[in-house]
Amino acid sequence: MAKFTIGGRDYNLVMTVYAMGMIEDEFGGVKDAMQQMRSGGSMKALKSMFRIMANAGLHKLRAPEDVTGNEIDDMDLAELNALSEAIRNAMAESAHAETVDGGLADDRDHDVYADERRRLEKNARAGGASE
Repeated sequence: MAKFTIGGRDYNLVMTVYAMGMIEDEFGGVKDAMQQMRSGGSMKALKSMFRIMANAGLHKLRAPEDVTGNEIDDMDLAELNALSEAIRNAMAESAHAETVDGGLADDRDHDVYADERRRLEKNARAGGASE
C-alpha cells in the first residue's frame, strides 16, 4: 500500500485482485495500463489508476468507494510525478508480497539444487540423517 495525501485527505493506493479486475475492465490489463501511463504520461490513465487503486484501498477497508479521480485535477506537475511514483510503489509492493521460507521474498535468483545441497551438508555435519 502506498499512502498519498490530497487536500488533507489520505488515500491508500493498493493493487489487489479487486483493483486488477477494475484495471482489466478499463484498460484490458495491468500491463496495458502501465504502458498507457508511461507512453506520453497519459493524464487520463493516471487519473483512472488513481481512482481504481484508491477505491480498492477503500474496498479493502469496507468503506464507501467515493474516489472519482477528479481529486487530482488541481495538481501541478511535481504533485503528478509524486502520484505516479506512489502508484508504481504500490504496484511494486504488491508484486513483492510473496514470501520465501516464511520471510519476505527478494529479487535474488535462488538455486534450489545448491540450497538443497547446503541443507544436506548442514544435516550431515550435525549428525542428522539426510532425507
